[in-house]
Amino acid sequence: MIDNIITALRAGEVEILYTSLVSGVDKKVTGTLKDHNLNQNRNNERVVFWDLNNEKYEDIQIDTIIDWRSV
Repeated sequence: MIDNIITALRAGEVEILYTSLVSGVDKKVTGTLKDHNLNQNRNNERVVFWDLNNEKYEDIQIDTIIDWRSV
């Protein structure tokens, strides 16, 4: 799954629905890696991306992702 998300993030905007590790609440974020030169380790348990809403880098643990889609 991480390969598909990284590919989509590099191509454009991706909406990710995940469960927060801190609050346990489901959250939605829109992110991208387009125009960001950031290497991802595909063996890592987290995906790092640019959060378009909060204008900062964000990381999400892969096993907390409920769903995602390109927008």
